[in-house]
Amino acid sequence: MGVYIKSLVIASVVLTVQIANAFLPPDTPPTYNRCLRDKNLGAQVKDKLVGSEPPRRSSLPLPKGPYEVKTGTITSMPGLSEGGPYGGAVVYAVPQTAGEKFPFISFAHGTGAGYDLLGAYATDLELVASYGFVIVAAKSCPTTHCNAGYCVDQQATIRACAKDPSLHPALASADFSTVGIYGHSMGAMATIGSLGGATMCQHDPSLNIKAAVSQHTCSGSLMNASSITTPIMFTAGSVDRICEDGCAKLYFDEVQRSPSKIIFDVQGANHFEPTENRFMGGGSNSEVPAVAYFLACWLRNENCDKVYGASGNAICDQIPAGASLHACTVVGTKDNDHLLV
Repeated sequence: MGVYIKSLVIASVVLTVQIANAFLPPDTPPTYNRCLRDKNLGAQVKDKLVGSEPPRRSSLPLPKGPYEVKTGTITSMPGLSEGGPYGGAVVYAVPQTAGEKFPFISFAHGTGAGYDLLGAYATDLELVASYGFVIVAAKSCPTTHCNAGYCVDQQATIRACAKDPSLHPALASADFSTVGIYGHSMGAMATIGSLGGATMCQHDPSLNIKAAVSQHTCSGSLMNASSITTPIMFTAGSVDRICEDGCAKLYFDEVQRSPSKIIFDVQGANHFEPTENRFMGGGSNSEVPAVAYFLACWLRNENCDKVYGASGNAICDQIPAGASLHACTVVGTKDNDHLLV
């Protein structure tokens, strides 16, 4: 009799909880800061918004890939046009076997970071490269704001390196049939443009761009991401006052034809989250492992379990201990039709 009464009580409690849950409001969607279009970004980076950005967060232990990484420079890179010096920084994985090839990545820097690329983006570049990539970042447009039009030099970097691998010894290990692009701030705008999302650049299938990451993009009236068909990830920070997280959400929503799109919005991160201390205060780079996994999945068929996995949104768990996400949304996945062979 006691067992029966106990079971009845448990059933009553469960039913009460179910009824109560039925009247609870649905999960509240995350809010994003309003995206302000066509701001004078160059002046902002140099003036008051840098000072008003929330302080940087402490550095975090980040998971590196299996490859040793080295750096170098290209003194002169043909085809660049957005303001000298027309060179480049090279960050590359060291082959572990003879003849090993790595996907090539063209990185586009943010406003004001062109002169010290390897200093400003040391973690962002080196951690991604450690997962097996050859990355070249143009040093052009070093101090001014070239807007989304910097896509011209991001694309030109791919063309120049593919045409003349003698520009740097690391290019001998680069596979130009599988190319990725990513960039921060102005470079994030350029990344959208390089996929055909800005009037300054056309999507060029001959560049073999298979994946892209736009880190903390601003917006512009000459940008529209609706034509993008390439897998793309957007990163943002919930307290970014220079390129609000609403800008990343704006372009994320515009992308409708890509096999997969992701928005990864870090709680408490400011605009300089993927940069180093010596550049505008720097950040903790907490988004960079997820960036590396996304590129590795689409360019190397590796770490897809950390991007999609059984849940379909495993990348939302790829935030280092000590950091958290304000919002994370994954649409689409990588199916057999998109496996690299």
